[in-house]
Amino acid sequence: MKVIIIFKNWKFIHLTKHYDIDVLVVGAGPTGSTLAADLLRRGIRVRLVDKAPHAFKGSRAKGVQPRTQEVFGDHGVLGEALAEGGQYPRLGAFDKMTSTITPPRSSAAQWI
Repeated sequence: MKVIIIFKNWKFIHLTKHYDIDVLVVGAGPTGSTLAADLLRRGIRVRLVDKAPHAFKGSRAKGVQPRTQEVFGDHGVLGEALAEGGQYPRLGAFDKMTSTITPPRSSAAQWI
């Protein structure tokens, strides 16, 4: 890719820096990042670009779906992802009418 044209502040900016790549992936969210990682794994030269200046610092999801775990397994990173993650907090319930707390079922013993 020899010329990249981006839209910034209502002006077109021409960049002439040469990038020796096979695929340009636009968007560094979960889909774009996974695609870029898979292409790199297959020996394809990739450039990943995103409009955000840095990665999102918060959480956008509270769990990993089974299909995502399958993809992670295919990419060889499922073990690392599971090791870095944590348990989702279990939910208890508070009844304002009776002022009682109903504990999560799997951890009821800790409430006794």
